[in-house]
Amino acid sequence: MRSSSHRARALVAALAASLAIASVFGPVAAAQPKPQQVRIVSDMTVVGLPHNLGTFDTVRGPICQSGTVADTGLVWIVGGPDSNPYVLTVAKTFTCLVKTDTIFFRLLVRGSGGYEKFTWVILGGTGIYQGLFGLGSGSTVPFAGGGGATNTYTGYVFD
Repeated sequence: MRSSSHRARALVAALAASLAIASVFGPVAAAQPKPQQVRIVSDMTVVGLPHNLGTFDTVRGPICQSGTVADTGLVWIVGGPDSNPYVLTVAKTFTCLVKTDTIFFRLLVRGSGGYEKFTWVILGGTGIYQGLFGLGSGSTVPFAGGGGATNTYTGYVFD
């Protein structure tokens, strides 16, 4: 009899512990941000390193529809401006046309011959984008006549 009473107490204790854990972690799990797909296309004009400027359009995702973008920092890791291949990091600031909220991107770029592949991460922003986080990959294709390139970003944003 003792053993079934002991089992019943152990079962009640385990159930109580499970409910306690669920009550603590349940709301946390429910509050986790859900990833949303994003696709951004940006035309950049080469003004001079690292001050390339351009515009962007969000094709899909929870980011403003359009705005301007500026390279705000650049660090060569392998090679330099005249090297092929090269690797660099680029800091970019996207500024929305409406409300002028900003989003801060960091890219790790591998390139050769004007074509680039990159990974990106969003490190936050201002206004409604203050807690924004995102990540993905992208590519750069130079303009046919030179003087700039089109960057395409695809990935996920967590807000």
